[in-house]
Amino acid sequence: MAEITSIREIDISSVLEELKIIRYHDGNYIIVCDETILIELAKKSGGKKGGIEVNPDKLLWVPYKLKYD
Repeated sequence: MAEITSIREIDISSVLEELKIIRYHDGNYIIVCDETILIELAKKSGGKKGGIEVNPDKLLWVPYKLKYD
């Protein structure tokens, strides 16, 4: 996921842990998400379809480059 999105692994794991989608146990991450959590997250995100409406033509993603990379 980190390679596809250019988001750091620690950032991804931190957010997923905070959302109670994964847990860290004995040196491994475990997916613990069930459908009720996903439905709740979709409702909280807003929008007509359970998410934020975005115009894809207006999106421009440029990975952040640290000076010391």
